[in-house]
Amino acid sequence: MTSSVAMLRSPTEILVGASLSDSSIALESGAAYVFIGAENAWIEQAKLFASSLNSGERFGTHVALDGETAVVTRAFSATPPFNGSAFVFVRNGGVWSLKTEIKPIDLKEGDFFANSLSLSSDTVLLGSPSVESIYSTGDSNVGAVYLHEIDLFQSGFETID
Repeated sequence: MTSSVAMLRSPTEILVGASLSDSSIALESGAAYVFIGAENAWIEQAKLFASSLNSGERFGTHVALDGETAVVTRAFSATPPFNGSAFVFVRNGGVWSLKTEIKPIDLKEGDFFANSLSLSSDTVLLGSPSVESIYSTGDSNVGAVYLHEIDLFQSGFETID
């Protein structure tokens, strides 16, 4: 079952999230697939996954593709605080490899991190709709957007309230 699709500006390459697919060791752990368009057919170039996935984590819930970078989210984590995360893959010489996992340390259970995703060049935006705000006087679950700059040598993020 497909849960998300991303396409490059040129319609010859797509990234398809299959969050309910099963791996050989975990049910509904999910996967993402890169397809290349060729004369009236789509050819699978790569299957993206993280070896640390557990049953029900639904890797592939949201996907984004820009140039040689792909970002794939998982909806849940099997470990507390049970929020999702995002995985950054980079293609080099036609081979995709996992670069980093984006998972802020300030998350609380129920924040629903990586509930939305946007990728432009080396900038990743990840939504977390239920993050509590220190500025709110009413409903404290106002949400947040996390900005992550992909860098070959370091990884980090900042929260935009």
